Amino acid sequence: MRNFVFVFTSVLLLCSFIQEIETTVFQNPKKTLSIELAGNWKAAANMKGIDILIDAPSSVEDAPNKIAISSVEGLKEETTLEKFSGRKISLQTSVLNAKIEETGELTLNGQPAKYFVYSYKNDALVTLKTKVVFSVINQTGYQLTYTASVKDYALSLPLFNQAVNTFKLL
Repeated sequence: MRNFVFVFTSVLLLCSFIQEIETTVFQNPKKTLSIELAGNWKAAANMKGIDILIDAPSSVEDAPNKIAISSVEGLKEETTLEKFSGRKISLQTSVLNAKIEETGELTLNGQPAKYFVYSYKNDALVTLKTKVVFSVINQTGYQLTYTASVKDYALSLPLFNQAVNTFKLL
């Protein structure tokens, strides 16, 4: 009985010290899509062509942690995920002089998606790493991008992967 009381009390004490990580729901201005993100991510000023822009503090100067979500509406019916992602990733990597390090498949909002990972140097010569996820849903192409310094990339990658799983069309 004493062992049970000790274990029960220990579990209660442990639970009181565990802090729940708060999640924030981010939506685009049109309120047509959203993601949930845990941690200290904040909405950033939107840029032209970006539906949702989110950033978090970085441990590296000139290399903020960023998540950007954009969409391209009105794709032709024959635009496949392979064509859309192929054109987008080719343009991104050629402009940045980056090489693809990893690629794979997943789902986004229950639909097939592709992801690519690549690294490049920014204008301040800081090496950044990017994971970009593409999907085509109802003739709209979606792109979710996570970029951080190589040093910070692995720290927030699990949060980005969780956010990808919460992506919703509203």
